[in-house]
Amino acid sequence: MQVNFRGSTGYGYDWYEAGLRNWGTVMVDDISAAAKWAVRDGIADPARMWIVGWSYGGYAALMSAVREPELYRCAGSIAGVSDLRALKSQQRRFYGGRAGSNFAIGSDDDELKAGSPLRAVGRIQVPVLMVHGDADVNVVIDHSRNMARALDKANKPTKLVIVKDGDHSLVPGEWRTIVFTELELFLAENLRQPTPTAVQSAAH
Repeated sequence: MQVNFRGSTGYGYDWYEAGLRNWGTVMVDDISAAAKWAVRDGIADPARMWIVGWSYGGYAALMSAVREPELYRCAGSIAGVSDLRALKSQQRRFYGGRAGSNFAIGSDDDELKAGSPLRAVGRIQVPVLMVHGDADVNVVIDHSRNMARALDKANKPTKLVIVKDGDHSLVPGEWRTIVFTELELFLAENLRQPTPTAVQSAAH
């Protein structure tokens, strides 16, 4: 299930604007509301439900594990953000520089801390997989490295897969193979899915 949460494009400016400076609140809460609806209507099995996302979606998966620690069985973040303050410090990565980042994620330091999964690893109760390219210039790999260290320090089950020379999109087939094979293995371990045939990859 892919959720058209507030802040998504394609549904008019008001819908998009509702997500501005609300990365870790209403946008994530809309995803959780959809997951709860799917369980309530018998569409999803709560014992086998997980969350995964790419880029902002990776951030949303991590933040969902923070805000709803009992809703999902595990979480996957691909090229995801873990620290809004660090993201904001990389002003050039936003269209419009400082003004653009203020517009998108806000400028209040306390709110940026509160919206950062890295600052709330203690609330995460499920295994976390992170996959990140070490040449990503959109969301630098430090987001996943620092998150993995924090989870390890807190004795939370986690795995970080680094894709050598991988960029933010991980488009070439061999990179995508790494991503989806790691996701399959992660699900096999945490949702009791059949284990996929192992493939040789450039991950480490």
